[in-house]
Amino acid sequence: MSLRKSLLYCISFMVVYFGQIVLNVACGPEQDPYDTFVSYFHNDLAGDRYANFLFNDWMFLYNDEEIADEAEINSKEWSEYLKVAPNDVRKVMYEADSLTELKLANLQKFRLKDFSKEWQQNTFLSALYANQQVAKYFRAAKSCEPYVTSDYDSWDPAARDSSMMIKKAKEVAKLAIAEQDPFLKLRYGYQVVRLYHYAHNFQDCMSAYQQLVLPNPTKSAAQGWAMAAYAGAMRHSGHQNEAAYLFSKVFNANPERRIKSYKNYYYINPSIENVLRYAKNDEERANIWAIHGFGNPLPDLKNLQRVYQYLPESEMVGTLLVREVNKLEQSLIRDGGMENINYTAYYSGSAEEVAARKKNQLHLNEVRNFALQLADEKKYPQPALGTLAAAYLMWLAHNDTLALSYLERLDPNRLPERLKDQYRIIELLIKANRIKNGNPINEQKLLPALKWLDSKKFAEFRKLKADSLKYKDFYWSPASKNFFTTTRNLYQQILAPAYLKLGDTAKAALAMMKGDQEDPNYRMKAIDEGSFATIAFNQQALGPKTMLRLLKLKKMSKKETLESFLAQNLKSLDMDSFYRLYATAFIRSHAYDQALWCFSQLKDKKEYFLPSDGDDVPLASNPFRTTINDYPKQYVSQGGYSAVEFCRKMVQLQKLIKTDPKNAAKYYFEMANGVYQTSHYGNGWYFISYIWNADELSRPIKYPFQLDYRQAKTAKAWYLKARSLSHDAEFRAKCTFMLAKCEQKRMSNLLFSNPQSPIWSWEYDSNQYLAMNQSNPYFKELKLDYAKTKFFKTAVGECSYLRDFIAGRKFAIKERN
Repeated sequence: MSLRKSLLYCISFMVVYFGQIVLNVACGPEQDPYDTFVSYFHNDLAGDRYANFLFNDWMFLYNDEEIADEAEINSKEWSEYLKVAPNDVRKVMYEADSLTELKLANLQKFRLKDFSKEWQQNTFLSALYANQQVAKYFRAAKSCEPYVTSDYDSWDPAARDSSMMIKKAKEVAKLAIAEQDPFLKLRYGYQVVRLYHYAHNFQDCMSAYQQLVLPNPTKSAAQGWAMAAYAGAMRHSGHQNEAAYLFSKVFNANPERRIKSYKNYYYINPSIENVLRYAKNDEERANIWAIHGFGNPLPDLKNLQRVYQYLPESEMVGTLLVREVNKLEQSLIRDGGMENINYTAYYSGSAEEVAARKKNQLHLNEVRNFALQLADEKKYPQPALGTLAAAYLMWLAHNDTLALSYLERLDPNRLPERLKDQYRIIELLIKANRIKNGNPINEQKLLPALKWLDSKKFAEFRKLKADSLKYKDFYWSPASKNFFTTTRNLYQQILAPAYLKLGDTAKAALAMMKGDQEDPNYRMKAIDEGSFATIAFNQQALGPKTMLRLLKLKKMSKKETLESFLAQNLKSLDMDSFYRLYATAFIRSHAYDQALWCFSQLKDKKEYFLPSDGDDVPLASNPFRTTINDYPKQYVSQGGYSAVEFCRKMVQLQKLIKTDPKNAAKYYFEMANGVYQTSHYGNGWYFISYIWNADELSRPIKYPFQLDYRQAKTAKAWYLKARSLSHDAEFRAKCTFMLAKCEQKRMSNLLFSNPQSPIWSWEYDSNQYLAMNQSNPYFKELKLDYAKTKFFKTAVGECSYLRDFIAGRKFAIKERN
């Protein structure tokens, strides 16, 4: 090939290949940020006080909504101060309509009777009219609002009027100095500090805080609000470490400002040693260590140990411990499970990977030891959390015996609900492992546990549905989905692979489908619906025998058995989808007459799936044609074969081999073409596969049909048979060339699917793949035995691999270091 032509092919391939990736990323669904790794250790076991800092490697915070409501806290303080209803305070301060808001802002111009009857009954509004001192503050606060709560439009940002803000701050400062009531004086001071801060007058902000807020002994959330503004001024004035220390104090004292304080702390990003210098007691030290622990996505025991050292009774200890367990899950439960259901996970065995695994195991033991220390010393309010963490980590380390011994230290009936639930989950995981390891287990004892797990999931689902009113997508809400994901993962990543390992593909399929059941009222309509993992499994793993067993299970009478429990979804299954998949399974196993029987059972006879061109025009194929080049695929817009027609033709060819043995070579060749063209490389791939992409060739063979789909195994056998039955040189040349193509597919699949192959090394040289083709034995036969045939000349003109081989082209391969 000329350099220009070669470059054109290269560019075209890159455009198509990377274009497909871009299209998949752009059009495909986004990853749920709350479901990024397999976890069975619930992240909320320690409690909800620090729910914003649960482990999530995709986001800075698990949830950026404050766990406490500032409006509620402020309303409660005012209600206690004035002895009025807190809801009345909230309504006046935060929920008034625009007309009422106008009256409230000009309270001195209106009388109580100028408000509606509903507002006249508001106890807080009545208190404002009864207490002029409070009304005076209220008017001052309302006059400050326009400067500190104005809407911000990023397309048309309006600059703050700092001069007016400073003027207003000075006015309110005079009122603060004159006020004698500590409660009101503190709030005046907060308004002044906030105004100066927003005006970027940081020096006066710090002075106002020191004069008007710091000396005030009133216990109030407003102390923390003012301190946060003061810390911000300190930060902008160059006092970074002290500002970080002040933000850590607000983090601890004000849950309604915890997230803002945490973010401001990390905007400064100080070294922990510099901040600890300002800490005055163990509680402050513990909070500083905790902030650093919450912000570290890497394995980290030091911060946890320090928090436990200084404040062992804090919920932060439990939250940090659970974070470490979740981090280990992410590292040790690989590829969506210990073994992904749709492909086998391979470890490269590289020095880096071996070192990483040893490091994770070492960290696992360190965390286990700390968890046992926490359980034994009983300084933490829930010491059982330590025991459960240790048990789970041992399950994670494949030491079920030790995991069970830790569980035996606990009485589940005396545990709080969350810990009791976790106890039962670990117990269930150990039972599931017994199936996977081939050990005997009473499935009837497993059934109640699975029913319990489903009941917990369905209860959680109802809560998620309620949260859908608050979040645009309830699956992505930060509300707990622990049972939702635990149940799915246990069915799909533990039970399904366990049954598959035992050779029970039917039960594996049932577990996959059961794992997708979110709603207690959900009934599966089609066997090829559900999550991507379930669809991919059903479309790839279910052979004829498995489909027959599923058909029998669908008709099975209802019994209280584990099998019937798993098979519940089959009862509502649409049979058209079932028989289409059943037909595909028969096509893959070359039982074409049985596939025709399945097609005859369909109520809807239309073609289930056809590829299409860029304009969504369906494309058909002629799977019996001989193609020298596989790409571009040679579809036909008219006169192509449907799946039914393909099966009829294959059945006819199978019969002709017996009834017309003289032409058996021709019939074998046509059948070989049919099988080759229904492989990944042919134009009828969609007869046995539901997806087509280049990446699948890098996956190891997992299911029998993939030997035909990726390596053209049966096609090769039938081409060999066809060649052996003929003495015609032209025909034998054609057979030999097709054998060379089959051999190339086999070698390339073995090369690309091996993670230790040099092709995946950064040092890979493309000549390695080209050199592999030079060793194709059927190219040698073509050159030696069929060089004088017309077909050989045609093939040499169209196939660059054969042309390189004939030319004796050598490919220099770089040696690996």
